[in-house]
Amino acid sequence: MKTRILIVDDEKHVIRQVGEMLQKFGYEYGFIPKANFLFQRIENENFDLILLDIYMPEEDGISLLQAVKEHPRYQHVPVIMMTNETDDKVLAQCFAIGASDYITKPIKEEVFKARIKSVIDNQNYIREIQKKTAQLIQAEKMASLGQLTAGIAHEINNPINFIYAGINALKLNFSYFREVIEEYEKLNQAEADYTKLKAQLAKINSLKEELEFDRLTHDIQRLINSIEKGAERTAEIIKGLRSFSKVEDSHLQIIDIHENIDTTLLLLQSQYQERIQIVKSYGNLPQIECYPSKLNQLFMNILSNAIQSIENQGTIWIKTTKEREGHVVIYVKDTGAGMNEESQQRIFEPLFSLNNNERGIGLSLSIAQSIVEQHHGNIFITSELGKGTEFKISLPIRQSI
Repeated sequence: MKTRILIVDDEKHVIRQVGEMLQKFGYEYGFIPKANFLFQRIENENFDLILLDIYMPEEDGISLLQAVKEHPRYQHVPVIMMTNETDDKVLAQCFAIGASDYITKPIKEEVFKARIKSVIDNQNYIREIQKKTAQLIQAEKMASLGQLTAGIAHEINNPINFIYAGINALKLNFSYFREVIEEYEKLNQAEADYTKLKAQLAKINSLKEELEFDRLTHDIQRLINSIEKGAERTAEIIKGLRSFSKVEDSHLQIIDIHENIDTTLLLLQSQYQERIQIVKSYGNLPQIECYPSKLNQLFMNILSNAIQSIENQGTIWIKTTKEREGHVVIYVKDTGAGMNEESQQRIFEPLFSLNNNERGIGLSLSIAQSIVEQHHGNIFITSELGKGTEFKISLPIRQSI
């Protein structure tokens, strides 16, 4: 598909000249002779580059540039300013707003061709980087999902085993119960004969002793409780998984972050139970405004990192508090391997990993930092080699739009 370029200029001879050159270079183009038609045009069509005249009678190009850079669809589209003058202050203002380059009139073909190509090549390079980054992030998520799925399968398998074992035992115990019930039903046939009635009652009592009826009654109640707990546990895991893996949030929501942390711990339980102690110290926090699934990913990445850093036995402390006005703070501290100063400086770099056996590709903490920044927060790390690591995450209670 050819690159499409939009010319915004009030001079017809400039539009004609620029259009002919763009066709010669192999580009498609459209044009607007009046500034007030700009947004009507770009709402209905897609363009890869905008050529914008700085000085126009109805509205100056700088105001239009500002509006384009605030437009949700076109804020990342490159803009080259066209001008008859080279006023340094005006050009500096254009670059500050987001212009990619400028070209002076009268336009010289070779210079124009080179500048157009440079801006388009740079834009294509940025898109390729964004595409590769998205692929890497997706690969990291899939690696995390693989570990998470294995853990969830293990977590769900345990309560399901309780349920199956309980049902089989319940079936056997109920068959014993039926024997006793059937003997009681025979009492109706023995009502007229006291001797037969007495003999039947003796037989029932003997059967109850043989089957340990009182213990049987207790066991049935215990099995029912076990099945109920197994079902509740499975429901909790499924609820947590639904909360964690929901489609990316497009709107901010008000949530209790403690519920999100607990959900993450539930889904990670198979990775730390019986070897790592989790110590929680939750403060009295207000609900915060955020993108919940992104926050789930943040807690998943930070807690997974803490779990993986502990080779055998250890402890993870999770503390939440409100340290300054308008912000909540989450601390995650572990007794893992820790890291040196150089690693601390690089820990949020994409593809950097301390764990050679890690199934991910070293993006989890880079993604965590990105999520914190998307929420206008901060993340800090303190670590000592051989003693452990602490992450401090500060998030605003409300997001300023």
